[in-house]
Parts: sequence; structure tokens; C-alpha cells
Amino acid sequence: MRTINTKRNILLCAISLMMVIGLTGCFKGNISVDVSWDGSAVVSIAFGMTAQAQALVSSQGTNPLQDIEKSLADTTGNIPTGIEVKRWHESDYDWVSATRKFSDLQTVNQILGNKPMFNRFSLTRNRGVLRDEFILDAEFDSLNSGIPADNSGIDPSAFINLSFSARLPGTIVETNGFADLEDPNLLMWNAQGYQNVPIRARSLSWNWLNLFLIMGGVFGLIILGVYAFGGFDSILHQRKRNPYYLPPGQHALPQNQPALQSPAQNAIHTTNYIVELGLEDLLNQVNARALNSSGEIRRQPMEIALLWKDAQGQQRYIHIKDLGNHEIEINGQNHPATRDNAKAGIMNVLQKHN
Repeated sequence: MRTINTKRNILLCAISLMMVIGLTGCFKGNISVDVSWDGSAVVSIAFGMTAQAQALVSSQGTNPLQDIEKSLADTTGNIPTGIEVKRWHESDYDWVSATRKFSDLQTVNQILGNKPMFNRFSLTRNRGVLRDEFILDAEFDSLNSGIPADNSGIDPSAFINLSFSARLPGTIVETNGFADLEDPNLLMWNAQGYQNVPIRARSLSWNWLNLFLIMGGVFGLIILGVYAFGGFDSILHQRKRNPYYLPPGQHALPQNQPALQSPAQNAIHTTNYIVELGLEDLLNQVNARALNSSGEIRRQPMEIALLWKDAQGQQRYIHIKDLGNHEIEINGQNHPATRDNAKAGIMNVLQKHN
């Protein structure tokens, strides 16, 4: 810490010299913290200097651009892997930045809490069942806090533009910082020359991990409930197993409708006249041409039916069964198992309904 404060005093002495020679706006810096909903964070420290400022500060035996990488080092002073360093030139300023990702906020507090530009720094996450609360509580030290008393008239803000920015997840519910118009979760504070700057912000963010676990539990209960009541097959294929199932509110078939044959009875037939004669195609033609596609085809082994409602709302149907022995049954009437006889039987049913 003594080394850091010594470098700061050297920098402030250089600022005093800049006032004499008339240099302004020579230093720019930004510290940013980007917090994720899971409590991890990316910290970036960037610093820019003009060529004149670099020459002047270097003559004082220090170079802040070379110290940026060390600024995110561990408390032991070791520079860990995972620090990304960038250098660039922009608008007469030479910039250098160091970026490092932290898996928890406690380490962020340790790193930034030891920086001389902060009087205090605390970033916490209060976990909730559905939502987490993120609280930022810090304070920028005044820029002239280290200037000797006989130089108290110096305003470092004329030479140093230092800012702190934080992006918090979720919804910002309280802050004294400036919010970015395009990104309301990005907040900013600027250091002042003669006064400390309090930094406060609070946000609420959904705890996605808990939400996924809760949703997974609810989905699991639904699955168990479905299987407890017969499984998905019982629900999804109910209409296929019961060809005369009607949705609630519709009328049931007439009570005198012939009963469907059982699969055991149908198994004795070696020829499927429903398929061989194309009876489903005939019923589809009737549905399209005579009923304006208002009917519905129902199928069961060796049987097929077309159901619809007439203009008075009465349930109507054409029910065809494969009787075997070269015979089919259409609404209780036996017919030879030929396509022409099937057409005649279907037209006879239609005429009766009309």
C-alpha cells in the first residue's frame, strides 16, 4: 500500500507541474464491473494518457500504463492467468486496459477495496427463492486527498477524468448514479476533485437456477400425474381407441346404432374390404362434396364411419363394417363386398338423411 500511495504522490506532484506549463485533460481512467445474475463479475480497469503526460510522469519515475496489468493481481501481488490486456491509441490518448473475470463478488471486493481511489467498496448478493438482490455500496476518494497542504489550490479534476461504472443484473430499483440511456442497467459515477463521491445502487434479478429447478419439479409432477392416470397414450390416443368419441357438448350417436365388432371377431377375416374397396376414399369424397368437409372420419379395425351433424344439429353417420364372406354392412344393411354396391349403399343412407 505504501508503494501505491508513493506513486500517487508522484502523480499528484506531476499534476502540479502541469498546472504551471498549462496542460489540461491529460489523464483518463475508468473502472468497470459487469455483474451477472449468477454472482460472477468481469472487472476492467482502463487508463489513457497523452504523449506529453507520459513524458512528464515518466520523468517522475513512474508509468501508470505499465501498472494496469498489476492492478488486478491477487493480494499476494502475483499476476494470475486469465487477465486480458489491451493497448490502443484514440484521440491523442494511449490507452491500456486489463480485464479479468471473477467467479464470486467477494474477490471483487478484495481487489477493489484495496485500491486507493476507493474509501470503501462493497458489492453483495442477497439470495432469494425466486429473486436475488444485488447491492453496491462504495465511495470514491476525492482526487486531491493526497495533495500536500501547500498545494491545496490544485484541482486534479482539470487533469484527471476518472469514472466508475457498474452493470447490475435485473431491474435497477435504487441508485444515485447516472444510467445509460441505451442500457439502463449500466450506471456511472465520476470522481470529484474536492469531495468524496458516494456510490449506491440496488437491483433485483430473477434467480434463474431456482426457477429452472422449480419448473423442472412442476414438470416432473405433471409427468408422474399423467402416468398415474394411464400415461400419455391414454390421453393422446383416446379418440383413436374410441372412434365414436365426441367432444363435450356434442350429441351422442343414436342408441340403436349397431355395436362395433370386437378385434377377436375381425381376426377371422383374411380380406380387409375396407381397404380393398377403398371405402375410406368414398367416405372422404362424400364428406368433401356432399357435406362441405363438415364431417369426421372415425376408424376401428374392420370398420369405418363418417359422422356429421345436419342443419337441425342432429347427429348423422355412415357406418361400414367388414362382415367377411364377401359382405359389408352399411348402417345395418348387408351388401355384397363390391365398390359399386358400397357406393349404392352410401347413397341410400344419404337420401334417407335428406
